[in-house]
Amino acid sequence: MLNLIITIVVIISSIWVYLDATKNKIGKIKDEKGLFNMSAGAWALVTLLLWIVGMPAYLIKRKSLIEKAEDHPVETSGRVIKILGLLLIGILMIIGQLSKIDVNDINISSKENNEVSCTDHNVQELVMDIIQEEIIKNMLPQFIMANSMNILNELNNYLENLPESEKSNPLVDNNSITYLLMAASSNGENVNMPMDEFIKITKVSNTAKEIYDKIQQEINNTNLSLTGIRILKKEPELKKITCAADVSMEGGRSFPINYSAQITEDDRIYVEALFQ
Repeated sequence: MLNLIITIVVIISSIWVYLDATKNKIGKIKDEKGLFNMSAGAWALVTLLLWIVGMPAYLIKRKSLIEKAEDHPVETSGRVIKILGLLLIGILMIIGQLSKIDVNDINISSKENNEVSCTDHNVQELVMDIIQEEIIKNMLPQFIMANSMNILNELNNYLENLPESEKSNPLVDNNSITYLLMAASSNGENVNMPMDEFIKITKVSNTAKEIYDKIQQEINNTNLSLTGIRILKKEPELKKITCAADVSMEGGRSFPINYSAQITEDDRIYVEALFQ
């Protein structure tokens, strides 16, 4: 519920930024350079993508942006359509929260029988995927904070260099990054920057890609593996088993994890993991 509330706050914030910027005629000033010289739509998008950076940046720069707008007012057309576009993205993000779509649901494997074991290869792979995703989520904030300005600058450059043919669709708020957001489903674990959305940003930001690659390399260097796997509970009537294991790392370190595996009605494996 808390993650859903935060998601709604982020969406409302991005819409408010767009309304405030257009009301005060804030926009991109021709021939002026600078990271914060952006259109109202770009400000809203940055707030939606990187709220932890975008929202404070807009509030801090708001006074100076309004002063510049008095000398260089920018009239914005199609406000209603663009707001509807932001609302559509917001609805998709909320649906993602409510449906709880994550790696547990997506990475599933067919099972021909009605039994599943703690040591099943597919089950272990799914558990390791969940562990790696959790590690990435925990590491992302520090990397984003340290490199946020570079990412924002690269996103801004990406928007600047879009061909006119891609700027003509008002539903994407003059940039195709919105398409990526509409295609992504927030998993709710890190609302400011869900991992799926961050991965899509790596396609247009070299800094974001370097961050993701560096985190992946650090994970690979730890040589994660499941050891000491044991059964905690069997529920044959539910086609479910609950397990415990240790996640072992390079250097002899480890931490405990519990996980469950269940055969779904369509004969697939559903895995949930609980970190202790």
